[in-house]
Amino acid sequence: MKTTLLFIAFCTSLLSVSASEFFIKVNLSGTYYATVGGQTHYNTTNVFRFFDLQHGAVSVQIFDKNNNAMVFSNPINLGQNQRMIAEVNSNGSMTIVETVTISSYNWYTTNTGSTVTSPSPNNSNTSSNEGFSQFIIALEKESFDSKKLEKAKKYCDKTFLTAAQITEISKKFSFDSNRLDWAKYAYTKCSDKANYFLLEPTFSFTTNYRELETYMESH
Repeated sequence: MKTTLLFIAFCTSLLSVSASEFFIKVNLSGTYYATVGGQTHYNTTNVFRFFDLQHGAVSVQIFDKNNNAMVFSNPINLGQNQRMIAEVNSNGSMTIVETVTISSYNWYTTNTGSTVTSPSPNNSNTSSNEGFSQFIIALEKESFDSKKLEKAKKYCDKTFLTAAQITEISKKFSFDSNRLDWAKYAYTKCSDKANYFLLEPTFSFTTNYRELETYMESH
């Protein structure tokens, strides 16, 4: 019994200490990699997501993948159980897009809670996590993209969705044409449009995401 209690206490302490997250998009031409809090991430999208970070002062560094030259370095201050979302702009400065609180349920599940900054007036109508999870299960049962798209649009008509939820649905399509159709349709019902860059990695071809960016600029 004592061993079990000690194990639970240990797991709880891990959750409370390493629950902060940092998402950053590099709006610069070229390919980069990022180092945050001792973690280094590489990809071709220039969108990096860091989990299980210590809260407090954390160093953010961006490097050019071609020559390993540092193009950005700046400290940030992460709150406990907090996700910070930021962008590095073309002028080399970093902008904090949004900060949200995160509630940890266990070591493999986190829930994004209420927005700390940049709240949306539609948040009260946003789909609940439980209802959204049930919808994803139903969506995965569809074999064809056309049926998934039809079902997703009907679901979107009834509720506001976060960019993260729209991204999760986008991952369920097999073809970029349907992802693009879905992303355009859902944009007007997104409760946090500033985070729409999260959809970029779901596209197989950069040209399709660029078309989405053009669409967003005019809507």
